[in-house]
Amino acid sequence: MRQHPTIKPRRPDFKLREVPRYWQSGDPVATHLSNALFMLFPAGERFFIRSVRRYESRYRDDPARMKELRGFYGQEGAHAAVHDEAIRILEEQGYQVRDHLDRFEKVCFEFLEKRLPDVLALSATAATEHFTALMARNAFDNPVFTEEAHPEMRKFMLWHAAEEIEHKAVAYDVLQDVNPSWLVRAAGMLIAASALVYFWRQGIRTLLRQDGISAREARERIQALRQRSNHDFMRDVLLKGILEYLRPDFHPWQVDDLHKAESFLASLETSPAPASA
Repeated sequence: MRQHPTIKPRRPDFKLREVPRYWQSGDPVATHLSNALFMLFPAGERFFIRSVRRYESRYRDDPARMKELRGFYGQEGAHAAVHDEAIRILEEQGYQVRDHLDRFEKVCFEFLEKRLPDVLALSATAATEHFTALMARNAFDNPVFTEEAHPEMRKFMLWHAAEEIEHKAVAYDVLQDVNPSWLVRAAGMLIAASALVYFWRQGIRTLLRQDGISAREARERIQALRQRSNHDFMRDVLLKGILEYLRPDFHPWQVDDLHKAESFLASLETSPAPASA
């Protein structure tokens, strides 16, 4: 079980403004399934950083763990910044998403952060990090969606996925140090799963409605995508993630998929640097 891989923040040059509006197979439904998820990342990842940072003082005398935490902050901060740019591009394309994002941010920072005990915010973070790590694993194991994406978005998604794998145990390990109770872990999973499903689905509706795609047409096309890809988010991420996470002996590194992340990141780091302006 790999417990403490090197967590290195990276900021590749992504040319997101060269990406077409429907960057996933030219299909608005397939594109917005991802866009709706990506819109949650900036606020979500800042929430993750803040929930872990509250417990940073316990590691002041542990240089190895402090280095790991700083790597986690750096990676999540970089992810949030690039996804912020992607949201700005959506808005420039005419999509009205700010009300939806404001509601999500209010849940993160007004409810979860201010009204719940700090340990529950940390627990929700650890659970959500498990979902993102599982989605990252799927990106490498079942690459149908990344293979059909615009090349710049493919690079973007795999970069994010690889770094999610690198740091997938950080928040969980902090939670185990702070409060290893299974009930606390389960409560965090309930919060994370509920928020993820609700706001992801609302985001899909928000985007597809503005493209004139009815709920019935969206359901039919999503079902066709599931059959073609043999991938179902509710089954392969949500249900699988919950069942894995709630095992009493669970730890993120019971699935050692770090080699997949390392292989991709090595190819990314050796690619030519962007030309100077």
